[in-house]
Amino acid sequence: MLEIKGIHKSFGKLEILKGVDLTLNKGDINVVLGQSGSGKTTLLRCIDFLEKPDAGEITIGDIHADYKKVSEKTIIEIRRKMSFVFQNYGLFRNKNALENVMLGLTAVRKISKNEAKDMAIEAIEKVGLADRLDHYPSQLSGGQQQRIGIARAIVTNPDVILMDEPTSSLDPGLVGEVLQTISKLAEDGATMIIVTHELEFARKVSTKATFMHQGQIIESNDTEKFFLSPKDERVLNFLRNSSMDYDFNI
Repeated sequence: MLEIKGIHKSFGKLEILKGVDLTLNKGDINVVLGQSGSGKTTLLRCIDFLEKPDAGEITIGDIHADYKKVSEKTIIEIRRKMSFVFQNYGLFRNKNALENVMLGLTAVRKISKNEAKDMAIEAIEKVGLADRLDHYPSQLSGGQQQRIGIARAIVTNPDVILMDEPTSSLDPGLVGEVLQTISKLAEDGATMIIVTHELEFARKVSTKATFMHQGQIIESNDTEKFFLSPKDERVLNFLRNSSMDYDFNI
């Protein structure tokens, strides 16, 4: 489904990604964990070309590209196979929920308004907000705004959904509704990479877990093996310092 090799990314003299490799199979839900500043968000943004990597390769489906040589046409083709859920919702304040979800369909994919409307309503129904179609972001709670952001991500039926800390901007009382929505996507077979600090959720929803440290992936494994039998001391310390209870098999 998705394979990236050797991604490097620097901002000035600061090297953020130091040759990252990652493979995602259809139906995988890979949670990316690590301390702040480890490169998690930059990795997601590079995968979706929100940031242009300095080097590396990407393959998604039948499309392969070298980051140094990729054309704008190929970037568009790759991005059409993905969708992105942002930390801060990313909704247009002057458009209601339905219009926000429709926009990418009509403006980017040139789908007719009638068809786009039907698709958008279906996506919004999937996140449980069918009664909020005409509500503007200012009329929605943070959790509801993020769920509209998720509806916008799934409306195109992407091959891969990228989520960057989807609950980090929410008040604690609103986190649960968003995590429940993501869990439903997982049950429906979506393929996702999720950067998150919600470790209990990560363990429950994911099929794989990946740990980043100083711009590199230092451990990636099936979820239960990752959480119960970590191989790297840095992963073990990270999990031990979390609020979860573990019975490590080491």
